[in-house]
Amino acid sequence: MIRIGRIQKILFGALLVRLLALCIIFVITPDMSGGFLGNDISRDDVRYEMGAIRYAEMSESLIDYDAFTLAYSSYGDYVGRVKNIFSATPLWYWIVCILYYISRSTVTIRLLNILLSVISVSLLYKLVKLYYSEDMAVTAAKLLAFLPYPVIFSCFSYKDN
Repeated sequence: MIRIGRIQKILFGALLVRLLALCIIFVITPDMSGGFLGNDISRDDVRYEMGAIRYAEMSESLIDYDAFTLAYSSYGDYVGRVKNIFSATPLWYWIVCILYYISRSTVTIRLLNILLSVISVSLLYKLVKLYYSEDMAVTAAKLLAFLPYPVIFSCFSYKDN
């Protein structure tokens, strides 16, 4: 018999709640590329997805630096033009572009973000358990897993997870 521990139940619940929230968002939001705080390009999550869509249309291969630069520049985001990679955060942009290029769907980007969010719950649990107690770690994990803001926020394409 497989015994499921407290943290596994929390992680499973966190995943289910996020997937349910994503489904509700798609039903309520008519445009799947709709953003967390609006649908205009000034919003990071919208710009990440729109840039990835443009990248997939323009690129000649999975990794195309010129298409990357042009795709995001067309939305006023010059991440591809920075000289110092530490002055911007191009890794998430590339992840979004590659995922969209392969799948041709923004849903995969959001599902990845949900998965990273659930991993964050697990890491928070381990960190708190290491320095405090099991009960405190469970409480911290539940808060990150089930409070509305972290749940809803993880359903969009932000890089913060």
